[in-house]
Amino acid sequence: MRWEALFADMEARWDAEASAELERDIAEATRFEQAAVGLVDRLRAQIGAMVTVALPGERLVEMRLDAVGEDWIAGSEGHQGIVVPLQAVQSVEGLLRRAAHEHSHVRRRMGLSMVLRGMTRDRAVVEIRGAEGGVLVHGLLVNVGRDHCEVARTIAGEVPRLRRAQGVRTVPFAAMTEIRAEAHPPS
Repeated sequence: MRWEALFADMEARWDAEASAELERDIAEATRFEQAAVGLVDRLRAQIGAMVTVALPGERLVEMRLDAVGEDWIAGSEGHQGIVVPLQAVQSVEGLLRRAAHEHSHVRRRMGLSMVLRGMTRDRAVVEIRGAEGGVLVHGLLVNVGRDHCEVARTIAGEVPRLRRAQGVRTVPFAAMTEIRAEAHPPS
């Protein structure tokens, strides 16, 4: 009987050690997997949900997340569309602990310049804000380069017309913290 008890005890210890080792391996694999997840993947898993984005100058934007690109997020705050360059995001509240990878190669590489070009095509009137929340420019988005855009300055509330612009202002992407837009019909 002593031998049976001894073998049972040894078997129980071996099972406990094997179980503990398996748990350590699972925990390590989980940490490794989480370390490979990028912010854009976490944000992509929240498309359709409300998130609160903290921007420079202690500004908070509560937005419904509609799209996520390689270096930007887009959604709506009330009736206004908003695009936020990821470099301006200081924190995000409301993310769940899941991620979604983008399988489309094209969508994965879609940068801020592509989004702004689409807005130019739609003749969007934009308000671009800088680091402290101040408006850098308000007007009709007319041209987008690799790292900047040009906005024909118009008067807020008026139908935007290029010929009545008060000049064109060039804004580097690095200066932008948010781009707010409302589409207007072509003039």
